[in-house]
Amino acid sequence: MPENKNQHFVPKCHFKPFSVDRQGRCINVFNLRTTTVAINASTKGQCSRSYFYGQDPDIEPIFSAAESAYGSIMPRLIEAVGDELSLICKALRSLSYLQYLRTEKELGSAKEYFRSALGAAHQGREPPRGDEIPDDWVIARDAVLSWQKTSAYVADLKTVILENRSDIPFITSDNPAVLTNRLYCQKFGRTDFGVAQSGSILFMPLSPRFASISYDADAYALASKSGHRVRVERGSDVRQLNQLQAMNCVENLYFTHSEDAELVKGIAAEVVDLRVSRVHEMSVLIADGVRNDVERFRRATEEELKSATRRLMVSKNVHPKPLLWPSFMPFRSPPTGYVSGTAVGVVRKAIAAERPDINFSKKRF
Repeated sequence: MPENKNQHFVPKCHFKPFSVDRQGRCINVFNLRTTTVAINASTKGQCSRSYFYGQDPDIEPIFSAAESAYGSIMPRLIEAVGDELSLICKALRSLSYLQYLRTEKELGSAKEYFRSALGAAHQGREPPRGDEIPDDWVIARDAVLSWQKTSAYVADLKTVILENRSDIPFITSDNPAVLTNRLYCQKFGRTDFGVAQSGSILFMPLSPRFASISYDADAYALASKSGHRVRVERGSDVRQLNQLQAMNCVENLYFTHSEDAELVKGIAAEVVDLRVSRVHEMSVLIADGVRNDVERFRRATEEELKSATRRLMVSKNVHPKPLLWPSFMPFRSPPTGYVSGTAVGVVRKAIAAERPDINFSKKRF
């Protein structure tokens, strides 16, 4: 049984650089649901639940190692150069991905997927039983245990440290590691991307002055200092990154200085209409014959589903679509990816190489 009953889905070491005293005791909070600010709130109960990940003894060692690594990175972040900085960036990419998987937001996303899948599977039939959806702690635990198995999906992303030189601080949230994709949103007009897609961006604030960003280097061209640092001079760029926190959090934004409360309120208000209420869309298809040696499927009517012996369920993610994108992250000319004409979508070179069973071809966009 884990020693810690009160399990944090955003670790206390993440909040420490954002805390009022830099010691991790108090932090300022803006709640989107109530639109209220709490000044000097205790960090103790933030982003935690009793046995959120259950009582599996394999969970605690993962978090202990990850949080120890995270804690050791922060004091070295300012001065690190060369190979040390390269190792820090590699570690932050992995830790960002773990953070992306471990939150209450991801738990809610998984639960919605299960509900949608069950609803689609039972469409036109008897309604699903309530016990077919796993318990919360099972979903949360399995997401964390999948981290090491699926880390290859982000291993090819280039990671840099953002140095905030503007007069606007980075803020954080109850879902600090954000996955977004400018290529999909702007070039394709789609928001149904995952971590394997071309154009992936994984962003996580580290303190009011530093953040990490992992990105597809075949889609974007960042002008980085010594290959691992990017200076962010414009307050508008920082504001857009903060908007990612407001668009993707469950309900809480966290910030250091009480005088920034109105700034944080304004950032939340700017994107309130961009937040998505459903993060999965599920469609049910039935067989529609074979053409050119390829089996085809189409959407079915309620009446057809009652007698359909075979059905294909298609799920897609739904992410918020930012209004603007940081100026320091322009597209490559041109961005490239790999396509197959299948539902896999546009993926990166490393992902395509892992799927020899699919005929991918390189494409410029």
